[in-house]
Amino acid sequence: VSVSSRVISSSVAECVTPAHGVGAVSFTVSSGSSGVTSESVVFEYEELAIVSSVEPSLGVVDEARSVVIVGENFVHSRELSCRFGGSEVSSGKWMSSSLVRCDVHPMHEGFVSVEVSNNGAEYSEGDVTFEQILGMAVKSIVPSRGWRTGNLYVTISGSGGPSGRSAESLVCTFGGVRMPVTSVTSSGIVCRTPGQGIGVKTCAIEVRDAEGSSNLLFGEP
Repeated sequence: VSVSSRVISSSVAECVTPAHGVGAVSFTVSSGSSGVTSESVVFEYEELAIVSSVEPSLGVVDEARSVVIVGENFVHSRELSCRFGGSEVSSGKWMSSSLVRCDVHPMHEGFVSVEVSNNGAEYSEGDVTFEQILGMAVKSIVPSRGWRTGNLYVTISGSGGPSGRSAESLVCTFGGVRMPVTSVTSSGIVCRTPGQGIGVKTCAIEVRDAEGSSNLLFGEP
């Protein structure tokens, strides 16, 4: 199949590939005026990468983090890359034909698209997104002490963080023990304390991702 080309310099020309089935084909460049044809090289057609999900599906604004992208047709190549928000590109670490690990660079708050490319030029299409949210600093816990048997309802307040989220999407941690959030009020996040040994314990808020697993830690008192 012959296609036209655009000469960029004496050593570079640009061509648009025609549609073709998966597999390797020979590629040559020829000059119509002189009839000179180059030696052939191999060009390989592959299936387009497909992204189905990203784990975890959210991160904190201005913090880099590693994510695993789940999909199909990922190729172990030097050009394997991920793109977030249509512009932020990072190198991909191939794990399998369905898993790629990439670093998410610090970005603005909100949802950004997630794409994968096997050649660094053509990216997957789809509606998979990664969410960036503001980090939360825990400022107060009321009451700030209770019996070691637990079962005390406390209100946790702070700045930033998972505003506008439902109680079902949040988790409290007390000394590393996760407890469901009872309610979210104008005063803060209400949780029930677990039984713990006597002493000071770290308290924090986590956000669940779309699959329901807790994956983010927001500050400490």
